[in-house]
Amino acid sequence: KSFDFKKGSIENIPFPDKTFDAIVATEIFEHIPNLEIAKKEVFRTLKKDGVFVFSSFSGSFFAQTVWFFFTNIAGSSFKEDHINIHTKKEWKKLFEDLFEVEKEKTIWGLTDVIKFRKRIGLQKK
Repeated sequence: KSFDFKKGSIENIPFPDKTFDAIVATEIFEHIPNLEIAKKEVFRTLKKDGVFVFSSFSGSFFAQTVWFFFTNIAGSSFKEDHINIHTKKEWKKLFEDLFEVEKEKTIWGLTDVIKFRKRIGLQKK
C-alpha cells in the first residue's frame, strides 16, 4: 500500500476538517511561533474522537539544567530555535480548552509526553 506525503505547516495543515484519527507532534511545538493557530489546526483536522499525542522537552528543573549546559555548548542558534519552553503543567493548560488529557508521562526527566483526546462538546455541527 502506498501513500503520499504533503509538505505543509502545522499552522496551516493542508488537509480538510476531520481527516485524522490521530496526530503525533514530537518535539515540534517548542519551535512554533503561533501556538494558538497550531493548536486549532490540530483540533480542526482531527476526527470527532481524535487523539493528539504531544511531546516536548520538559520544563522541569532537571531538564532546564541539562538545557542550560547544552545551549552553552551548542551555542545560541540552538537556543533561539526553541521559542516555547514550558512545563508539563503549562502545556496542559495551553491545550485544555480544546483537548482532555488521557495520559501523561515524563521520560528520563527530559521529555514530557501527553496523550490528549479531542473535546467532544466542541465539535462543529
